[in-house]
Amino acid sequence: MNVFKMVEDIVAQIREADQPMQGRWQVGFEVIAVARPESDTIRVRYPVVAQLPFTADEWLSHPAVVSLSRTARTAHTREFDAVELAPWVLDDGALDAVVAAEVDPDYARAAHRAGVTDAWQLIEAWRNGILVEFLSALGGAA
Repeated sequence: MNVFKMVEDIVAQIREADQPMQGRWQVGFEVIAVARPESDTIRVRYPVVAQLPFTADEWLSHPAVVSLSRTARTAHTREFDAVELAPWVLDDGALDAVVAAEVDPDYARAAHRAGVTDAWQLIEAWRNGILVEFLSALGGAA
């Protein structure tokens, strides 16, 4: 399984998971993902991520992955205990649209840092060749 299929599966799990409190998705008693309003991301948690054998480069090849986290318990391995996804992954059709538009992953992360949290803005900026330096002007104007 490649990273693109895995991210798609993770998003499907989040969509199907019980959400007993705002911003937390769980399967049974296990929390699989948490919305992080302070960084405007969805943090996919251990063990969903830590058991996956992807390197940092493989994870970062996906435009929805905005950051990786590795704690002391996994620092000696190549595994990560959390992956943060852009918030637009849960919008209807957004994940497929960004992948189909072949948005460069580094560009997508730069757009996220600049405050662009809408997939359609991201795709439009990418297709129109808007330089990363000008992305902050789009941020938050969904």
